[in-house]
Amino acid sequence: MVMFSDFSQLLAFVQTQGYWIIFVLILALGPVAILAAAFAASFGIFNVYLVFALAFLGSSLGDLFWYSIGEFGRVSFIDKHFKKLMKNKTLVKVEKLLEKNSFKAILLIKLIPPLPVPGLIFAGMDKLRLKKFLFASFVINFVSGVVFVALGYYFGVVIGRLFFDPLTIIIGVAAILMGIFVFRRRYSFQFYREKN
Repeated sequence: MVMFSDFSQLLAFVQTQGYWIIFVLILALGPVAILAAAFAASFGIFNVYLVFALAFLGSSLGDLFWYSIGEFGRVSFIDKHFKKLMKNKTLVKVEKLLEKNSFKAILLIKLIPPLPVPGLIFAGMDKLRLKKFLFASFVINFVSGVVFVALGYYFGVVIGRLFFDPLTIIIGVAAILMGIFVFRRRYSFQFYREKN
């Protein structure tokens, strides 16, 4: 077990060994870990380019892992029990979409939160060609990596400025108060009209 006596030792450990930790977290958590690592990169803890490379590599390897489970485990446990989890109509729709436009199907599978794991397994079970799958996965992971790293990085930049710039704090508080005022006025009027 690693013990740290002060924050500087913890920071040094994270900066040297943190990339392995990020890689494992990206494999397990996906976009959440990418956002967190990019946020840390905005404060200089990590290199933003290495975070992007790990995001792309981790997402691609994760996709390939789930695809492989579907591809090689088709006849065994997964084929018997996987179809019970999804209705036959849903399986038929996904199967048709994979045949018609595999790129669009993989994009939808990766964008809808509960679908990535079962969807990628099903893509392997459906015998989607590996070449098509890898092309779609690499393009989608590259674009999503750029987006999530940029969002995390620039969110960190904004938070950093927010805590150190009084004018930004004043503008932020004013924007929040104005948003609450507009929201309250608009919806309280509708609520009042519905009651009368």
